[in-house]
Amino acid sequence: MKSVPTLAMLIDAGLLAVGDHLLWNRPRSGDLVTASIVAGGLVRIEDGRQFDTPSRAAQEASKRSTSKRSAVDGWTVWRVERLGGVPLADVRRQYRERFAT
Repeated sequence: MKSVPTLAMLIDAGLLAVGDHLLWNRPRSGDLVTASIVAGGLVRIEDGRQFDTPSRAAQEASKRSTSKRSAVDGWTVWRVERLGGVPLADVRRQYRERFAT
């Protein structure tokens, strides 16, 4: 069984870096939500809280701007600013392609 790449693994591989800014444009609400990648492969959202998965960070960030509690795929909604707005899912795919066994 293959392991699911984590943000820490993507950092170790040089695909992401501590300090990378993540952007989530929410067209329905008109919000632009921001976050950053911090040491240990955590995602820090605007209010300073840190989460170990992009999806949990997105879910918690979305609660600040809406009362709806629905699942959010953080790998698809967060985009890496330094990489021109590439979704985290694409970075994870690059990792899988590079390190496929």
